[in-house]
Amino acid sequence: MINALITLHHFDQLEQPVAARLHSLGLTEGSKILLLQRYPFHGPVIIESNHQRIALRYRIFSILTQPPRGNFHGNRTDW
Repeated sequence: MINALITLHHFDQLEQPVAARLHSLGLTEGSKILLLQRYPFHGPVIIESNHQRIALRYRIFSILTQPPRGNFHGNRTDW
């Protein structure tokens, strides 16, 4: 869902340089982001955080937006 407010999780599953770069942009575990645009065919995802727009690879976005472990309640329908 576009314009959805999403909480980031699982920074520990990212490669260290990727996690460090996202941290330098102000993204940390528990950060709230706004999903602005998703491109088809697993293309980039545009998010907004702290009034800045950031493009993420689909793979990175999907890792960061997985529900926290133990809190999975079926299929993802919030994006």
